[in-house]
Amino acid sequence: MATLKLGNKVVATQTGTNNPVINSATTFAGTVSSSATFPTGHIVQVVNTTMNPIDEDLSTSTTYFEPGSTINNGEMSRTITPKVSGNKLLVITNYMPRGRAPVNNDMYFAVELQGGPTASMTQQWEITRSSDNLGKLGDTVIMPCEVNKSYFFTTASTAEHKFTLKVKTSSSTGVYYRSGGGDITIMEIQA
Repeated sequence: MATLKLGNKVVATQTGTNNPVINSATTFAGTVSSSATFPTGHIVQVVNTTMNPIDEDLSTSTTYFEPGSTINNGEMSRTITPKVSGNKLLVITNYMPRGRAPVNNDMYFAVELQGGPTASMTQQWEITRSSDNLGKLGDTVIMPCEVNKSYFFTTASTAEHKFTLKVKTSSSTGVYYRSGGGDITIMEIQA
């Protein structure tokens, strides 16, 4: 049996042709080298941002904007700098606005994810929520909605990447864009 010792402490043992076994009492201090290679599927890093909920913020903007305590302030954006080119980014979005269908109108709003290298972000997906005749019942109707979507993005470089959730509506309807809040989580996964 072979024994590996460091500073008079047994770190690992090996018997015959079996793989070495690390001593269960062995602990290591320090950090993993930046040149370390992780196995495929290993989570390399995680970043997250959260937008707090508030019911009063209503918009009738027909162009996409980033929701937040003030519009386009970065509450639903997150950046990540990949450690390795070619790794996957798993972008998980959870967003809970409320659509509004005023008297004699239908409810409509759309949510999109813009993302990619910060210098050249593009639309990654778009989801619309609408109703038919909801506001035509005689009263303004408010409808809670939930947009949960996961998206894989393959990095082509180690340049900073940014992902931003945006929302828009039609001018006659409106969306309570911070109603239930939301969050974006990005995980870099070893390819």
